[in-house]
Amino acid sequence: MDIFDWVQDIEETYKFLIEKAKEENLADIQKFKAQEEKLIDFKIKKKRNFVDSNLKLLLEEVNNGMEKLTVFYNQSIENIQVKYEENRLKIINSIIKQLGFEF
Repeated sequence: MDIFDWVQDIEETYKFLIEKAKEENLADIQKFKAQEEKLIDFKIKKKRNFVDSNLKLLLEEVNNGMEKLTVFYNQSIENIQVKYEENRLKIINSIIKQLGFEF
């Protein structure tokens, strides 16, 4: 019976070592997973900051462009109004002449 007890002890030791190895491997895997999640979070945060800063710059450029465009259109409208007022009588006389209402 000693041999059977000895084999049984070996089996129990083997099972114990296997369980211990599983637990250690699981702990290592969980530790590695946590590290990778932190690294991924860091990379995502870095990329998000990059995108946010570029969007901010783009927004500033668009706003500046819109301001310049607004100024340009306002000046163009003002120039058209000034030219119209300067040439108003000529335009009216030309229309009257073309319609044949010259008296």
